[in-house]
Amino acid sequence: MLILTLRPADKASRDAARWRAAGFDVLAAPMLAIVPMVDWPARLPQGLVDRPPAALLATSAAAFAAGLPPALAALPVLCVGASTAAAARAAGCVVVESADGDVAALAALARRRIRTDADGAAASSLLYLAGRDRTGDLAGDLTRAGLAVTTVETYAAEMAETLPAPVVAALAAGAVDVVVVASARTARAFAAGLVRAGLADRLAGLTVAAISAAAAAPLAGAGRILTAATPDGESLDRLVVALGAAVPNNGAWTEPDAGPGTSGGAAG
Repeated sequence: MLILTLRPADKASRDAARWRAAGFDVLAAPMLAIVPMVDWPARLPQGLVDRPPAALLATSAAAFAAGLPPALAALPVLCVGASTAAAARAAGCVVVESADGDVAALAALARRRIRTDADGAAASSLLYLAGRDRTGDLAGDLTRAGLAVTTVETYAAEMAETLPAPVVAALAAGAVDVVVVASARTARAFAAGLVRAGLADRLAGLTVAAISAAAAAPLAGAGRILTAATPDGESLDRLVVALGAAVPNNGAWTEPDAGPGTSGGAAG
């Protein structure tokens, strides 16, 4: 089975090593490049410097790409999933908790962990280490729930404009079995890359393994879309490995053993 992963280069490299060890062929076309904003600590509001927040929020491992000032690394961190939590620990954070889900799960975790006054006003603040381009409205959701949230952008995810030549050749030859996608922006960049390469018609023949239905939505024209049972990297990895037992055989597929959250054709 030939897998095409669209994840950023660092994650694609780790994924490729695991999948090759499992006996799969892998190509990578990182459609997002993470660009750390090294100046972000200087952009913190003075109020947060004088009175540190109760906790940090992170929805991506990239939030820690530029590092953390020691004073912030000492604070509790609430993360969207296990890979983000691992990046927080690598950045020096000690008290780290994962929501093991999506942005809605992280918002729910924050509401449970951060107290409010009797009148519903926030008794302490949160600092959201965010990307320049964001999916969902974590800060807005928590603000409406009565929590005080300050958002600071710590990284940008720049979209690639073209597909690598080896990937174009494999797609043109119909050699790609599964395309792995973990964000809607990645999916949009890939769809645009197909158009630029003159391969837009190839989408209908591709199987997409996505971390969530939202991530797969820009590729709704794919011949087959499978989504992970839960919206996290570990579940996506299990889905991809399970697809190893479902490689096309004379045009026929068998269902993967690891139950995906949803499956279907172009309807996604």
